[in-house]
Amino acid sequence: MWDRGSFCPLGGIMEGLNMPRSKVLQVLAKSLGGTDRGTVRRWAFIWLVLVGAGWFGFIPMTGCATQKASTDPTAAGAGVAPGATAPQGPKNDPNGTATGSAGDVVDAGGTALVAPDPGKKPVKADFKTDAEFQAALAKFKQADMDAYQSGLESGREPFAAKLANAVGHNRVAINMMWTLVTGFLVMFMQAGFAMVETGLTRAKNVSHTMAMNFLIYPLGMIGFYVCGFAFMFGGLGSASTMGGAAVMDGSWKIGDGWQILGTKGFFLSGNFYDVSVFALFFFQMVFMDTTATIPTGGAAERWKFSAFMIYGCCI
Repeated sequence: MWDRGSFCPLGGIMEGLNMPRSKVLQVLAKSLGGTDRGTVRRWAFIWLVLVGAGWFGFIPMTGCATQKASTDPTAAGAGVAPGATAPQGPKNDPNGTATGSAGDVVDAGGTALVAPDPGKKPVKADFKTDAEFQAALAKFKQADMDAYQSGLESGREPFAAKLANAVGHNRVAINMMWTLVTGFLVMFMQAGFAMVETGLTRAKNVSHTMAMNFLIYPLGMIGFYVCGFAFMFGGLGSASTMGGAAVMDGSWKIGDGWQILGTKGFFLSGNFYDVSVFALFFFQMVFMDTTATIPTGGAAERWKFSAFMIYGCCI
């Protein structure tokens, strides 16, 4: 017959040392300081501190430093003249007014719409000297006239650029609406899980099981908000169908492109304060919490509520 120790590395070591299982456990417990509750809590605290220092300290520090060295335009060899203003990275859009543009408009074949657009009119406050502002203004006026003539010659209306931006904004808004609707439907799966799990437990444990199904959502949401989403999508780039900028640009990599872990987006702070990131966060959060609900049924009537709460935050 198969022996349980043959499936356990520790059991194999014990057999090789000709030591009983209880003796090995006693040696390990003694080396750690005992098995009393205080010692267990102390080692659990030390373990959490080490894990937290690694996740929130070492990995973000090394990952962000590597990324900064490769993307910083002011670094050596980047070609930025001394005293010149370095180009800014993608900007977040919390309220969604600037999310979606003509670049998001495509036809049934996926071909993007090209509309004449002179660009944004220069503002005097953005220039150091009046001569630079006048030169930029003249260039804008010329581009505006070229776009107007191009629109007339091609048979398009002169306001085609503004119309394309409005269409692109509406397309992104529709994508977000359906993302939210599907997320709401997935969230209602929680009610089904709750009824199935409570129906398979004894009457005295119904309230315990139902409470777990209610509480797993806020517990899992807090953990996903604090670090889960950052670990998963910190280096995703952009949620293209949501029309957002590539603000999710932090990841810990090995080699050229093997992304291991996200290093940005903790607490959805910084550039992650963006409407497209919020939509993606909600959609992924409901699936994460639905997945976290499954063990609440598998372990129903088998664990304490305190153990469940720790599981809900860490899963």
